[in-house]
Amino acid sequence: MKDNILFQRLEALVATGMPGAYKILIFFLLQKKFGLDALGEIASWISTAQILGFFTAIGWGSLILIRVPKLDCEEEKKAEFFKLFIMSITTLTIACTATISIGIIGKQITTAINITLWLVAWSIYQTPRHYLIAEKRYRAAILLDTLVIIISIISLASNNLNEISLLLSIAMTAPGLILLHTIRPKKLKPCLIRFEKKGLEFGLINLLSGGISLSLIPLANHFEGKEFSGCISLFVSTAAIAALIPRAIALSSLSTISRHIKSPKNIQKTIQDAQKSILNSNILTIIGMTIFSALFMINGQHQSISPVILAASFLLILTQNLANQKSLIASNILMALEDSKKSLKANGISFLVFTTSILISIFIKKYEYISILLILTATSIVRERYISACSKKMIRLL
Repeated sequence: MKDNILFQRLEALVATGMPGAYKILIFFLLQKKFGLDALGEIASWISTAQILGFFTAIGWGSLILIRVPKLDCEEEKKAEFFKLFIMSITTLTIACTATISIGIIGKQITTAINITLWLVAWSIYQTPRHYLIAEKRYRAAILLDTLVIIISIISLASNNLNEISLLLSIAMTAPGLILLHTIRPKKLKPCLIRFEKKGLEFGLINLLSGGISLSLIPLANHFEGKEFSGCISLFVSTAAIAALIPRAIALSSLSTISRHIKSPKNIQKTIQDAQKSILNSNILTIIGMTIFSALFMINGQHQSISPVILAASFLLILTQNLANQKSLIASNILMALEDSKKSLKANGISFLVFTTSILISIFIKKYEYISILLILTATSIVRERYISACSKKMIRLL
C-alpha cells in the first residue's frame, strides 16, 4: 500500500515537472544550435505567450482542477471540462486577435505572429492536460509530454531559425488535439454557456503569484540585451525544474483540499505535511541553484556581461521564486474555496508595485533590471505573508 502511494507521488512529481523539463531541454538545445542571442529572442516570445496563457489556459485549468474531482460521473466530468474548454478557446481567440492587431499597429508583425503561434500551442496543450491531472491520470499526462518532447526534438533538425517557432508550436499543438479527441463526451449537447469570470480571475491570480517571473526574460531582453536575456532564460528554466517538487506537492494536495474543504480536521494534516515538504524542497533548491549558478559563471560563455550584475540577478530571482513556492498551499486553500478576492487584492497590489517599478526604471537609465528585481523580490515576500495569514483565517472560520 505504501509502495503504491509512493509510486503515485512519484508519478505526480514527474507529471508536474514534464512541462518544465520540456522548456529547459528546448532552451538548452536552442542555445546549443543557434546561440544565446537567438535563444534570448525565442525565449521572450515563449514567455510572453505564457503570460497571456494564464488567461487562455492556466486560469481555466485551475477551475478544471477544482471542479472535476468533485463530480462522480465520468460524463459529467467531461461535460464540465468541455464547458470550461470552450471558455478557454473564447479567451484564446480574443488574445490572438489582440496580439496580431498590436503587432500590425506597432509594426512588429513577425514578433506578434511568433507569440501567437506559441500562445495557441500552449493553450491547446495545457487545458486538456489539466483534465488528466485533475483525474490523477499521471501516466497519460507523462505520455502526452513525452510525445511533445520527441516531436519537438525532431523539429529542431531544421536549420532555419525563422521556422523554428512554427515547427515547435505544431509539435505541441498536435498531441493536445489528439488528447482533446480522446476525452470528449460521448454526447455533446448544444446549450447556452454563461461565461464565467472566475477563469479569468484565477488566471490573473496565477499570473500575479507566479507568472510575473516569466516577464523577467522579455524585460532582460529589453534592458540588457539578447545575450543577457539568454542567460536569464536558462536560469529561470532551471529554477522551474527545481520548483517541480513543491508544485507537484501543491498540485497533488489541491484536489484533496477541494474535496474536504468543508471538513477542516480532515485537511489539517494534508496542509501541514505539504508545507513541511515544500520547506525541505526549498532548502534543496537553494543548494542546487547555487551549484548551477557557480558552474554557469565559471563556464564563461558570457564575457560581455558583468558577472556581478548576472550573479545578483540570479540571487534575486531565486529568492522571489522561493517566496512564491512558500505561498502555494495557502493559495490552494483560497482557490479551493473559490474565494478570489483576497488573492486578487494581494496579487493586484504586488502587480501594481511591480509595474510602477518598471515605469520608474525606464527613467533611471542605470541598473534598471536589478532595481526591478529588488522591488519584485520584496513585494513577493510581503505577498506571501499576507496570503498565508488570509488562508489561516479562512480555515479557522470554516
